[in-house]
Amino acid sequence: ASRGHTWSPSRWYSSRDTHFLSKHQRTMPHQAAGRKVIRSGCLMVLAGLVYGLTVHDQKYPRLALAAHIQFMTEGVLSVVAGLLLVAGPKLCAVPGWAARIIMAGHFSMWSQVGSECLAAHYGTSFLQLAAKAADAGPAPPHIDNAIAAMHIGPGLFIMLSWALLVWGVFAAPTVDDASKKSK
Repeated sequence: ASRGHTWSPSRWYSSRDTHFLSKHQRTMPHQAAGRKVIRSGCLMVLAGLVYGLTVHDQKYPRLALAAHIQFMTEGVLSVVAGLLLVAGPKLCAVPGWAARIIMAGHFSMWSQVGSECLAAHYGTSFLQLAAKAADAGPAPPHIDNAIAAMHIGPGLFIMLSWALLVWGVFAAPTVDDASKKSK
């Protein structure tokens, strides 16, 4: 509390913690989106670790293990995507609208991993390959419809997000571009 602030968890997300950044850097949409995606990814990894403790307690433990792995994988991929965005135009040159789509796509992954947790508890006929490997029975129709909706939409959204990230990486200046400008 050396700057006259009292400690609170909300301060972790405060702009006061970015006082070392220039005003332009604080307002860059890909920087802000990247930090949010990193936070979401870290929380997803933590949620995956905690969910991993309950794998044996689920009705279909193999599906629960798949959900745990999905939490961990998507969390790490979100951290990587966030780091690409935070690195800025030197590494990933995306406009603000693309950064917001990338951020929303990574946030939608919470729905997809949630659908896998539902499948581990109720069973599924939508995730046929996983259900067959886990000897899982079909879920009630309304649960299976929810699993499908929670899985398909975010899956398509994250593909769009990664396509935009790849586009941004290839649009970023290369070392050759920088040397041509200096000549």
